[in-house]
Amino acid sequence: MCDHHASNCLISSDCCEERWTCRRCHNERSSHVMGKIRSVRCKLCDQDQSPSNDCICCGVKFARYYCSICHIYSHHDAYHCLYCGRCHRGDSTNHYYCVTCRLCMPITGKEDHVSFHEKYPPRYRSDYDVNCVICLDVLKSRAMLLLRCGHVLHECCYNELIEHDHRCPLCYKSTLVDSERNEDEEAPTCEDEDADRWELYCHECEVTSLVRTGTYCCKNCKTTNTRMV
Repeated sequence: MCDHHASNCLISSDCCEERWTCRRCHNERSSHVMGKIRSVRCKLCDQDQSPSNDCICCGVKFARYYCSICHIYSHHDAYHCLYCGRCHRGDSTNHYYCVTCRLCMPITGKEDHVSFHEKYPPRYRSDYDVNCVICLDVLKSRAMLLLRCGHVLHECCYNELIEHDHRCPLCYKSTLVDSERNEDEEAPTCEDEDADRWELYCHECEVTSLVRTGTYCCKNCKTTNTRMV
């Protein structure tokens, strides 16, 4: 049973002879990405036909939303973005296309996302044509999730990741709204020249501080998402 895009038809592509309820079901259960949709089969009358949203035999409408470009059937409201060439759930007026990331983003976070690009170098930016760093499959094959750092992972891969680690596997920034902080405790400084000291690199603020040996709290932002240099 499909939990993604319920419809009244089964789809078949040129990648295999099997019929599926939607692309996501195919991609999540197969070792390859679904190719171009060649035919659909009506669930009511079992009529095979070319992709469309109406059965040529019984006249039933296959789905609430149908894209004649991507051949996606869905019971959700959706739209097709001509810039990224993909279909997205929701209303087009609530999203915008980011030229740098080549992804459609929620309009509510546009200002923060623009500030992100102004602050961080290109190595923190994402592209939907690249592979997911966890499963190594192309990002556009499944539902994606934009992390706070700007990197993008498959949503299902992130859900597995968060059970073991809350950091981005690429830049190690926290994926949570607020990283772990210790506001009450100041990181010990090294005013005593005889004290043992080491350098800590903070993944959150990207600053290297000199602190006493045994300290893991960043002197700049008070987070503990650090490593010894």
